[in-house]
Amino acid sequence: MARIATGIIRWAVGALLLWAGKGVVMVAAPIVSLPLFVVHREESETTGFLSLHPGQPREFLARPLRWMQTHDAPLD
Repeated sequence: MARIATGIIRWAVGALLLWAGKGVVMVAAPIVSLPLFVVHREESETTGFLSLHPGQPREFLARPLRWMQTHDAPLD
């Protein structure tokens, strides 16, 4: 019985942390999309993947905020 209760508590804490992270991103997303936090770089040098438009600068979040964006795509 104690193992089940421990599992439920761990799941609830994990779920709350997940929802808290989503809440932070939802609140911060309109702020970090301002031009102050956006850099223009060539896609392949930033993501490491082949660029859809080689040589054309694409929009990415600044390095400290890049955890809020998908790892393989620009902002547009």
